[in-house]
Amino acid sequence: MKSGKNTFIARSAKIIGDVFIGDRCSIWHNAVLRADLNKIEIGNGSNIQDCCVIHCSKENPVKIGKNVSVGHGAIVHGATIEDDCIIGINSTILDGSKIGKGSIIAANAVVLPDTVIPPNSLAAGVPAKIVREDKKLIDEIRRNSSIYVELGERYLKKEFDGEIKCPACNGNMEKIASGKDFPSIPFIKIPEWIKEVDAYKCVSCGYVGLWLQPL
Repeated sequence: MKSGKNTFIARSAKIIGDVFIGDRCSIWHNAVLRADLNKIEIGNGSNIQDCCVIHCSKENPVKIGKNVSVGHGAIVHGATIEDDCIIGINSTILDGSKIGKGSIIAANAVVLPDTVIPPNSLAAGVPAKIVREDKKLIDEIRRNSSIYVELGERYLKKEFDGEIKCPACNGNMEKIASGKDFPSIPFIKIPEWIKEVDAYKCVSCGYVGLWLQPL
């Protein structure tokens, strides 16, 4: 996995295999990006929201362009999403399909395999069909993606750090150290690709854990 500058990746997100994530992106809680059969590419300024699944097939990589919002719980499987799109909440984009630049796929829609949605289209339904074509859709799309760029920056600043639960007893963890140097734990070597390390200790059972943030 490679990620660009100022990109937020939630601790609970799962990123596997040959995944490239651009600058100013955000990958949210419990999202899964699984590139075990092919590549996944995500362009600058895009966001993959909570509980999304991004998976490729042997025949089809996943290519997500710039300033794309993939809504909560959506599935993108072996498809291409061009720049400036919104993929609605709980929608499904299937293998070989292509979503044209400046398009919106409505919530709960299903884009069938090998479907091509033209640029500047609003598509809805099961299977997804074009409701209208409108070049002004891009204004809403870019506004939405900019909100998530700002949110990602705020999470990088740890404005919403939330409680971390102990995996041993489910008690609350408190931060005891931060940085990349832990001289009191000499057997731990932090890889070069790690940007930051936080150490937490459970206030109940004393369990100590490290949280790693990649570059």
